[in-house]
Amino acid sequence: MKDSERDKLYFITLFLDFGLIYLCTKKKLPFIDKYWCYTVLFIHSVFYYALYQDNRSLLDRLHLLVALFPLLSIFTKTIYPKLLSLFLVLLIQYLWVVEGKCILNEDGQESGCGGTVSIGVVTLTSVLSFQIGKLI
Repeated sequence: MKDSERDKLYFITLFLDFGLIYLCTKKKLPFIDKYWCYTVLFIHSVFYYALYQDNRSLLDRLHLLVALFPLLSIFTKTIYPKLLSLFLVLLIQYLWVVEGKCILNEDGQESGCGGTVSIGVVTLTSVLSFQIGKLI
């Protein structure tokens, strides 16, 4: 993985972690939302380790969770996890266009940013946007 891609991943994850820590410490959240936040924080700690060690096997397994947790945020009760998930999903789509691939993938790996995956991400973006609009 290129250093510039690794730096982007560190920055994005750190930004999301600040949001998650703020939610956990400053907002009264229902159990499901707190559970979602703490689980994502735990996964991010493993992700930092995998990035630092350049552990490709672990990064590939964690890559699957990048889709799972924004999808699970559909079932959270407050707007906050949905906003963080929407931010991440929009950022991923932006990076797919700018980078021409998923920055978690090595050169030559299938990008995962076309076809069915793109349709699923656009659908998730729409659902989260609708849910956020209802909560505002």
